[in-house]
Amino acid sequence: MSVLLLLLCCAVPHPDDAPTPPADRADAGSDSAEGDSGPADTGELPDPQAIPPGPWEVVAVGAIHACVLREQRPSCFGFDLAGAASPPDLHDLTALSAGIGHTCGLNTEGVVTCWGDDSHGQSTPPDEPFVSIDAGHDHTCGITLSGELRCWGNNTENKATPPVGSGWSTVSAGGYHTIALSDDGRATCWGSEKLCINKQGMAGTIAAAGFQHTVLVQNDGTAICGGSSGEGRCPEGLVVDVAVAGGYHTCGLAADRSPEGEGLLACWPDGSADAPYYELGAKYLSLSAGLTYTCGITLAGEVECWSWTGDPWPTDP
Repeated sequence: MSVLLLLLCCAVPHPDDAPTPPADRADAGSDSAEGDSGPADTGELPDPQAIPPGPWEVVAVGAIHACVLREQRPSCFGFDLAGAASPPDLHDLTALSAGIGHTCGLNTEGVVTCWGDDSHGQSTPPDEPFVSIDAGHDHTCGITLSGELRCWGNNTENKATPPVGSGWSTVSAGGYHTIALSDDGRATCWGSEKLCINKQGMAGTIAAAGFQHTVLVQNDGTAICGGSSGEGRCPEGLVVDVAVAGGYHTCGLAADRSPEGEGLLACWPDGSADAPYYELGAKYLSLSAGLTYTCGITLAGEVECWSWTGDPWPTDP
């Protein structure tokens, strides 16, 4: 638990200064991270809330909290750092996204509501309708009803300064960078150039920004990885149709789905170039990666979570 406190209460290192994660982290699944500095030190963390029983339809993982949706109503679990696991009384949400200390929801009318840490303005969205949102470490981005990009929160390295214009289909906010796909699948990344996949003509169907790496799933389902420690570190031959980028890892669901829609889980680290990817032997309908945990929704609607060291969700203090 002291490691989690250190990550959350102290400045997260810039990619140029970040230490290499321990080699043994590749022994299990992991999560997404992003950013500059976490929420202010709040002293002792409260007891974590256990994963509530399903069925659930959506899961969004932050640092050490996660939120889920059922019948458009949110519920959260884990550690309630800065109020990130204390959603307001909402009953019409269609999407959720969690940052390191904040969470945002999108309702049926396109209104974004965020809760938790707002020290950089990451929980204060613009007053306009959106069709999608994504919460990074300490900034948040979304696509408006008119197809334009908007970002708010910490603007370190201009990560919250998106390109002008419409015609965007998806956006993913990371640590010091953000990546988006245009309607024709063209990838554009801004913020820290070191973390971006931004080669001319690069296109795909899924783009995911992690703490200090980026993943792009190409049109043929194969993945390209890039970033301060991720160049060329996607597994060869793995075809996925879901990919989520975490703190120091990526997880995907194999495109060869079961008739019920389940995909076999595969996770791989963004560490050494020859590190093999590994399959955890489980199948999920969807995934979400946060700073230290990844969660998947099973066919039965239950949520299962694991850390990059293979530990289960921290239901004990």
